[in-house]
Amino acid sequence: MIPNLNVLWILFLFTVVLFAMLYYLQNRKMHKSLSELKNRDALNVLPQWLSEMRAGLDRNTDLLNRQLSNANEALNQRLDTTVQLLRLLNRDLGQVHQVGQQMRDFEHFFRSPKMRGKLGEEIMEEILFQVLPVTDSQIAYDHWKIKLKICCTWNKST
Repeated sequence: MIPNLNVLWILFLFTVVLFAMLYYLQNRKMHKSLSELKNRDALNVLPQWLSEMRAGLDRNTDLLNRQLSNANEALNQRLDTTVQLLRLLNRDLGQVHQVGQQMRDFEHFFRSPKMRGKLGEEIMEEILFQVLPVTDSQIAYDHWKIKLKICCTWNKST
C-alpha cells in the first residue's frame, strides 16, 4: 500500500514548515537572549567604563592641580625675589639721590670765585708742607698782587 503521493507531499511540506518554524523560534529565542545578554553586559560595562573614566579624570585633575600648585609656588618665589630686589634698588636709588644732592651742594659751593680761591690756597699749602722738607715755614699773602710767598727755613740735613 503506497500512500497517496499528495498526502506525502503535504506531510513533507508540513514537516519542513514545522522545522522552519522551530528553527525560527529557536533562533529568535537565542537572538533575544543574546541581545538581552548584550544589553545586560552593556549595562554592566557602562558603569564600569564610567568609573574608569572618572578615575582617569580624577588622576588627570590631581596631576593638573599639582602642576598648577608647583607653578604657583615658583611664581610666588620669583615675585618675592623681585620685590626684594626692588626694595634694594629703591634703597640704592635713594642713596644715589643723596649723592646727587651732595654734588649739587658741592657745585654750588664752588660757584663763588672767592671760595674756590680760598680752597685752592689751603690745598696748595697742605701739599707744599707735605712735599718740602722744612723745619720752619711761613706763608704770607700779598692780597693786592694776589701772589703767594713762601718763606722757608730749609733743613740742612737734606
